[in-house]
Amino acid sequence: MLNPTYGEDARIVLTLGNPLAPVFPRRPCRVLIDASACDRNGGLQLPIEIIITGPRGESDFVRIVDRRTVRTSLTWTPKGAGRHTIVMREAAHNRWFGSLDVVVTGDRAQDPEP
Repeated sequence: MLNPTYGEDARIVLTLGNPLAPVFPRRPCRVLIDASACDRNGGLQLPIEIIITGPRGESDFVRIVDRRTVRTSLTWTPKGAGRHTIVMREAAHNRWFGSLDVVVTGDRAQDPEP
C-alpha cells in the first residue's frame, strides 16, 4: 500500500525523563521514547531518524540515524537556551513520527559555561 490510512500518524510519544525539572544548557537531558502504539502493521521500520533543532539554527542541529535497533531513550545535551524541537520518525517509510518541544532555561546573551 503506497499511502496507507494509518500513515503519518503521531504515534511515537516523546517525554522528558523528569518533566518537572527545568532543562539547562550544557547539562544532559533524558528523553523517553514510547513507540508501543506503532505495534500494528509490523511496528516501526528501520532506519529511524532523530532530528534535534534549536533556536540558533545550524549550530544547534543534531541528526541521529538508528539502523539496527529502535531506542527507548535518548540523552541529549543542549548547547544554548531557547526552544528546541526533537522529532523522531521512520526515515524511509514515513508512517509514524513523534515530536517534543523543549524549552531550555537560561540567558541567550550569556555565554554557556565552558
